[in-house]
Amino acid sequence: MKRILQTFFVILVSFAVLAACEDKEQTRRDATVEVKKVMAKRKEAIETKNIELYKSLILPEYDDGQSSYKEQVEYMQSLFERYESIQFTYQKSMVDLKMNSARMVGKISYKPKGAEKATWNHEVTLFRRVDGKWFISGGVNLGLI
Repeated sequence: MKRILQTFFVILVSFAVLAACEDKEQTRRDATVEVKKVMAKRKEAIETKNIELYKSLILPEYDDGQSSYKEQVEYMQSLFERYESIQFTYQKSMVDLKMNSARMVGKISYKPKGAEKATWNHEVTLFRRVDGKWFISGGVNLGLI
């Protein structure tokens, strides 16, 4: 009887561990989807020249040593005022997740209407989850167009 209880306990613990691993993997998949949605909304905000949507994607405490939240918003607003339309492209890449932060490395481009070709650049976009919502927290390249 003792052997049966030990076996049952081992099986029960194994199922609990497997369920926890599966939940963790599902959480990672969900976070990856949410980060990619932020990038898709960034594209939408730029291409529709929607500064309010753009602002909602940037972490208010954004400050990556190169620019601040205020500089990010002011730069985008100036682009929206200067160009009739802007095509924004980003190379979809893997999302590297660590707890409540993420990183996406890829190429991005801006192409204002009338420009012969797009301006491509390498970007390491940083994200942070605050109160369950993902925001861009660093790495956005300014001054490309």
